[in-house]
Amino acid sequence: MIDNNTIELPKNSFDDLFEPTLFNTRAYYDTKSNILYITSSNSDGAGVMKLFGL
Repeated sequence: MIDNNTIELPKNSFDDLFEPTLFNTRAYYDTKSNILYITSSNSDGAGVMKLFGL
């Protein structure tokens, strides 16, 4: 929620995350530019994936 507003993301937003680790996922909202930034660090045991999206 941002300012009591629920933010809904399309289901396909998560299609390419493979092995998401929600413990390492953060979301930041920039009120000045009205942009939602999402960062995550994920791993499948064989490699690591860093995600930065908006």
